[in-house]
Amino acid sequence: MEFYIDEYIDKIINSNDFKRLKELKLLIDEKYNNEILNFKTMESKYLDAKRYNDRDLIKKTRIDFMNAKSKLYEIDIVKEYLSLERKIGNMINQDFDKLKKSISNNIGDKNGIKC
Repeated sequence: MEFYIDEYIDKIINSNDFKRLKELKLLIDEKYNNEILNFKTMESKYLDAKRYNDRDLIKKTRIDFMNAKSKLYEIDIVKEYLSLERKIGNMINQDFDKLKKSISNNIGDKNGIKC
């Protein structure tokens, strides 16, 4: 079983989508460090305000957070990165669902019960 898992992981990390995802990650980290830092800072301030349940601060920090998020997420390579991330995640989830169904069907068949 371990062999199949390693083979599956190799298949994913050697895919063109995953290679492109890694390239984009490096580019984004290199070129948009300020935008990332601003986004994380505003997110942290917003989450802190929510934790302390300070309504005025929540309102202000939410606006700052959404502006920082919009600025970062409107960058074309960030959009491409997020799209590839979703695509790979969906593929893995679909494969996992197939595996669960296969295991469930096999268990049901052996016990004479269909799951």
